[in-house]
Amino acid sequence: MKLLLTSAGLSTEKLQEAFKKLLVRPIKQNKVVIIAADTTSEIFKDLLKTEKQQLTETGFIQENISIHDLSRDDPLKVKDFEVIDMFGGNPYHYLKHLRETGLMKDIRAFIDGGGVYIGVSAGSMIMGPGIDGKLSFEVNDVGLKDLRGFGFVDFYVLPHWDWRGNRWETLCHVWVTRRRVVPLTDRQGILVNDCNYEII
Repeated sequence: MKLLLTSAGLSTEKLQEAFKKLLVRPIKQNKVVIIAADTTSEIFKDLLKTEKQQLTETGFIQENISIHDLSRDDPLKVKDFEVIDMFGGNPYHYLKHLRETGLMKDIRAFIDGGGVYIGVSAGSMIMGPGIDGKLSFEVNDVGLKDLRGFGFVDFYVLPHWDWRGNRWETLCHVWVTRRRVVPLTDRQGILVNDCNYEII
């Protein structure tokens, strides 16, 4: 299992270097797909542009980077890629689309087979046990009933810790005592290599 779970992608040189260690092939030989739940809003267009820029700064070739919109594009064949970059947004939307399209099963097989995965915000949250509404900025406006995540890690990722302020510190303290929660700032990530993980 090769995962990098982040708040804001490959936002630092340290995260970029850590991520490169997960790759099996030389970086320029890897094809990357950025999976997004929304590619149409201006905010997400700008964020996706930044995401692609971070990947090219890390050493990936621009021509090897694709973007897949979960709600608009044809079914994705993840086996055509070496790296999945699961973008940010609303984690409820991601789980809904991933289940409806069958991609949840395909991504699970991809990761189990040694594929490399980077999660950004919501893309990191869904790798854990599930979505906890008390730890999310987003609302379940799609009526998702099954809130279970992939379960590749046994902790809840709390992204954008540096945005949250004092109210979140109190809340996180309460939830850390009940569940395993790992808060991340926008300059941090969790590198998972098989059963070991470290905060970068």
